[in-house]
Amino acid sequence: MDFDLETPGIKVDVRTVLSFMLNTTGIEFTMSIVNGKDRTLLREFKVSNPGVIQNVIDAGVLQTTGNKLRIEVIEGFGKIGDTVLWYQTNV
Repeated sequence: MDFDLETPGIKVDVRTVLSFMLNTTGIEFTMSIVNGKDRTLLREFKVSNPGVIQNVIDAGVLQTTGNKLRIEVIEGFGKIGDTVLWYQTNV
């Protein structure tokens, strides 16, 4: 499943942090950032309890437009909510 990540004014040369709540009793999934034809695998997760997950995204992965968060479930079930993306911007 893909989710749009709006990043107006993002400084693409600085790392960002993605944080979200995961409600599950067991799930294995991958998380990637997709920009057009480019796909960057962030991490593979295997989680057995509900909680908060944070992941650092390297500088240069997110672009100024067209970012999508792709989550692909390998096994299990879970609900993701309260997703927050922290990034620096020019003002």
